[in-house]
Amino acid sequence: MMYERDRYLTAVADNISRICGKPLAIIATVAFLFAWTTTALIIHIPPIVLLIVNTAIITITLLMVLLLENAHKQDIHALKARVDALAAELQTISRPAATDGLDESELQQVRAILKRRADGDDDLHHVHRDRRPSLF
Repeated sequence: MMYERDRYLTAVADNISRICGKPLAIIATVAFLFAWTTTALIIHIPPIVLLIVNTAIITITLLMVLLLENAHKQDIHALKARVDALAAELQTISRPAATDGLDESELQQVRAILKRRADGDDDLHHVHRDRRPSLF
């Protein structure tokens, strides 16, 4: 139950962040603030109404800051996961291949694997698994 509620709230926060970040939302906010300021000066709105509206604006501002912090945190976690994946990949690439004692046909298979890896093929761990340790 808790997990589904968290997932629902995360989806709501993501949708609100996406909508509020669009140029139309920013234009609408500026237009509202201009209309509110102009109306408040011309009509002389009672102080209690000004207090209520200003409290609502402050509350919305606080919620937007929290949404921005949430989006920033998600971006940081995604970036950290990417950096960890790159570090793991670099660690496997930087280790030398175990090529001592391989005959010519096995060395050609190793060269083919390294060429496929350079070309972006990830299915590389299939050569002589039963006889030799993994190349990477």
